[in-house]
Amino acid sequence: MSKTTKAMLAAVLVCCAVSTAHGKTWTTRQGSQFAAGKLEGVSVLSTGEVQLAPETKKVEGLQAEFVWDVEADSEGNVFLAAASPGGVYALKDGKLSKLYDAGKKQALSVLPMPDGSLLAAIAPDGVILRISRAGKVTQFAKLDCSYVWDMAWCPAARRIYCATGPGGRLFELSRAGVAKELLKVAQDHLMCVAVDDEGTVYFGTAPDGYVFQLDRNGKSRLLYDADESEVHDLIVTSDKTIFACTAAGRSEGPPRPPDK
Repeated sequence: MSKTTKAMLAAVLVCCAVSTAHGKTWTTRQGSQFAAGKLEGVSVLSTGEVQLAPETKKVEGLQAEFVWDVEADSEGNVFLAAASPGGVYALKDGKLSKLYDAGKKQALSVLPMPDGSLLAAIAPDGVILRISRAGKVTQFAKLDCSYVWDMAWCPAARRIYCATGPGGRLFELSRAGVAKELLKVAQDHLMCVAVDDEGTVYFGTAPDGYVFQLDRNGKSRLLYDADESEVHDLIVTSDKTIFACTAAGRSEGPPRPPDK
């Protein structure tokens, strides 16, 4: 038998072996079914769909154990409120720098302002600092609370809204830093606040995981009662769709910065 004949026979045998093999198929219906595997460059939705994931890159230079808040301004600069040790950071052109050293205290939230300055809430004092473009730090406001968990700027009303705790109070600040308490709800903490284009305010609470709406006439109503105990972040789109980030809190309530 020639080498050519042997090669042809081997090819036929391989084809026969492949054709007689039994194929297997399976169907995934939930994202949890991918948990046993290792994901590289893809994201799995809760519906079980797989899609390309955003590119991730580690940012060097952050000297903190916790990041409480991340916000971006209109120019694409990113600002961080951090803790342990406390500090306010800016990420510009891929470089991270510390704008303010809070030491043993904690920076809980940051808010870029239209004039290019940055507001930063420091706990447990209820103090909101203003950091100018040049880096000058001054006290902008001091609220009658321990924690300013979140802040939102309202272009329609030209006001700043602050979600605070404990005590479940929502504050309004003028551009000069004058504070006014708008309402108080039967919750330990208002964890987040967001404003739509028309000036309607939304806020999330703990420990019952509520989402409230406050219209420009000062009337509030409950929009959503989450299964989880905390609503930590809210995003309101241009068509008034609301996205709520929830968490299952511990029995003693949301994590709180140390008193000193």
